[in-house]
Amino acid sequence: MHRLSAYRQLALAQFQKLLLSLPEKASEADYFVDQVIRSLSNLPSRPETALPYGGLYGKQPDLDEYREYRDVAVDRLKPQNQLNKKFYNYIFTSNKVNKIK
Repeated sequence: MHRLSAYRQLALAQFQKLLLSLPEKASEADYFVDQVIRSLSNLPSRPETALPYGGLYGKQPDLDEYREYRDVAVDRLKPQNQLNKKFYNYIFTSNKVNKIK
């Protein structure tokens, strides 16, 4: 069972990264996530006229709240981005790879 929990955490981290990288326009992914959240939370379906996540978290966040959420998301993604850069640099600048070329 621990393995399933670990995979869920990995999937959630990857899903978060993918979802936060989408353009600032509601997409099919947003409608899907809204539906899953409502289903798993035993909440009623989203009204057809509402945008995704509408009504799930109370009032609509104002611009300052949005900026705060955005900054938190960016901070969470920075370590992953730095790790990717280190891995890229290691792979393409190591002597082993250069010798193979």
